[in-house]
Amino acid sequence: MLEIRKSLVVNVTVLAGIICFGLFGTSAYAQCSSQVPSGNYALAVQVAVQCGTASSNTAQGFFNFLDTSGLSAVNNLYTGQEVANIYARFNGVPFQLWYQSSPAIPVAGTRLVLFAIPGVLPNNIHWDGPTRANTEQQFVQYLKSTLLSQILSYQASNSPTSPITGVGGLLPNAVASDFNQNFMDTATNIAAPASAAAAAASGGSTPNLIGVALQYSSFSAIV
Repeated sequence: MLEIRKSLVVNVTVLAGIICFGLFGTSAYAQCSSQVPSGNYALAVQVAVQCGTASSNTAQGFFNFLDTSGLSAVNNLYTGQEVANIYARFNGVPFQLWYQSSPAIPVAGTRLVLFAIPGVLPNNIHWDGPTRANTEQQFVQYLKSTLLSQILSYQASNSPTSPITGVGGLLPNAVASDFNQNFMDTATNIAAPASAAAAAASGGSTPNLIGVALQYSSFSAIV
């Protein structure tokens, strides 16, 4: 009878611990997801109930955060073995990474999951390297190639700050430059008096000359 009571006490204690972890753990994760710093390249790293944050002005600086030493610098509880959630913003697009740790995974603890990104990535993707360092390299390579092009394509269609189609972007600048080359004062021979005195000297008339210029060019942008 005593052994049964001990078993019940242990089970209740474990259950209480699970409930507490679920409540506080969920709160901590939710809090960390909202702590990603402002800026185009930033992340928050969650290990247990501790959250660390960092940001960079460049994409390369962001890439440097994604290896073991970089993640450890952001959150000192991370040593390359722990379960970790990474909430990130790359080029203005938010996404979430998750390092699992489970015996069911071929190489326990090395699986990195990239959750679906609305409008960019329709499905979750995961990588299983022989080590976390290898997994990190696989993800960074994917981010630099495939994912970056998908992000730029999405922004070109949806974001007013897109580096391709947004204000000051590649296409608006190319169009403006092309227009100015054909319709500036010199190209069209449209000339106004240099000053009010010059206008008065000419009897108040405006000696505009109308002309036409034609120039053809083409360009393309691969995203």
